[in-house]
Amino acid sequence: MKFMKTTKKSIILVVLDYAGLTTVPPQVTWMLEEHKRLKYIAVHHGYKIETLHRDDLLNDKNVEKFACRKATVKRSQHG
Repeated sequence: MKFMKTTKKSIILVVLDYAGLTTVPPQVTWMLEEHKRLKYIAVHHGYKIETLHRDDLLNDKNVEKFACRKATVKRSQHG
């Protein structure tokens, strides 16, 4: 977060599915409003990458995609 506040470059944030960032859409809106350099959020869905532009997330219902579930995906465990 500190990097996003101090950089002069545009940022693309990459997350593993929507819940990898948050499951609370207002948090996404807050992050985009707070970090003007954050231009895109790229969401990895395992078989494809979805790119969401900040303007689309701030101005329409795309941000509701993040209200997808209550917990993150369980990844493989090292045993």
